[in-house]
This record gives sequence, C-alpha cells and structure tokens, in this order.
Amino acid sequence: MTAGDNAEWMRPALDALFAVDDTARLRTSITDQAELGRLRAEITRSLSQVDRYRVPAGERGDNLILALVALRLKFPQEEARLKLEKNLQLRSGGHPAQDALGR
Repeated sequence: MTAGDNAEWMRPALDALFAVDDTARLRTSITDQAELGRLRAEITRSLSQVDRYRVPAGERGDNLILALVALRLKFPQEEARLKLEKNLQLRSGGHPAQDALGR
C-alpha cells in the first residue's frame, strides 16, 4: 500500500452498507452505474459526517465500493468485517492473524 492508498475509509463504509436495509438496491448497484453512483454519494456523505476519510475517485473507488457491497451481501456483518481486516492486512504487506480455526 502506498502513502496515497489509504484504505481506512473502507471500515466505516462497510458499516454504512450494513445500515442499508434494502438488499435489492445493493444488488442493483452491482450492475447499474446510476445506482452505484447514488450509493457511493451516500457513503461519501456518511464518511464526511463522522470521519476524515473519503472514497478514492473514479473507477478505483467504484471497484472498492463494489467489493464492499459484495461483502455486505454475502456475509454476516462480523464475518464481513473480519474478511475486510484480513484483506487490509494483506494489502499493507502484513500477515493476517488467524482465528481459532486457522482461517
């Protein structure tokens, strides 16, 4: 991860996605650019209210938002959070901690 590649925003963004009850809307955002744009704008507003983080601009930010949407749709919140933490550890060059099951 480079100095300009701060992924800290992904934690509160994932939390914001778990606050969205409309899973059909989240599914739509995967294939509908307009819906993804609206979702991204909501997450950006949410982050700006509580944190100094921001979603990266352009296609990179869209791809990372989509990855978070996939975590939100596929896993319960705690498991999604653990998977995100593992990914962030790997991105930073670290080794993710293993849980009691060796995952």
